[in-house]
Amino acid sequence: MDLVDVHCHLTTYSAGELDEVIKRIEAEMSLVVTSGITPADNLKSLEIARNSEKILVTFGLNPVSLGRDEKLFDEYLEAVYANSKVVSGIGEVGLDYYWEKEESRRAKQREFFPRFIDLARELGKPLIVHSRSAMKDTLAILERHTPDKFFIHSFRGSPSQARKLVDLGGFISLSTAMVRFPRDYTKLINSVPLEYILTETDAPYLAPRKGEQNYPWNVRESIAFIAQVLDQDMEDVAKQVYKNAISMFGMV
Repeated sequence: MDLVDVHCHLTTYSAGELDEVIKRIEAEMSLVVTSGITPADNLKSLEIARNSEKILVTFGLNPVSLGRDEKLFDEYLEAVYANSKVVSGIGEVGLDYYWEKEESRRAKQREFFPRFIDLARELGKPLIVHSRSAMKDTLAILERHTPDKFFIHSFRGSPSQARKLVDLGGFISLSTAMVRFPRDYTKLINSVPLEYILTETDAPYLAPRKGEQNYPWNVRESIAFIAQVLDQDMEDVAKQVYKNAISMFGMV
């Protein structure tokens, strides 16, 4: 079965555990995308990706950190351009109003978000969008500055917002946490075509069971849940999600 995790954070595992995680990725996964959130984390992610043909890396920047220190953007840009041939995407980047309550700093996030969109367009890379408690503003910016290819990771918006994203050509990426909230995600899955859905773990966060550490191969539970909701075969769902992912990351 083609299992895909389009968004996780492999740098958070200890060195010893990471070796075992990579072995299981090689044995059980078709594609895993690890995303950095700081300049140092991006470079560390790149080193991890070099150890496996099944692991891609995207360079991101935490919106909260950027809203408080604008100089991070220049450092980020330098690293992206220096590694543009091996970086597979721009993100996660976007808006985070959950952790940032101060309006002036939220405004800084909104100011920089279009610059990441322009960068993704310039480099021909997909954009991985972080949007937490900020979907209204996220959608407004994406409508004005629509990326060529993008998805919102760990999508938590409404079915109507998901449909708006699809209308813009975007995808929604559903985390393994959906298994814990079946009622909310059933409506969401039924609101958009499977051709616009991706699977992720956001590992080690958002595990399918509360209190557990998450791992990339847990997307199997997401595929099972989506298949149940859509009354489709798991293999068929996994195949379509894999097709969505390789199209997103320019692998076809």
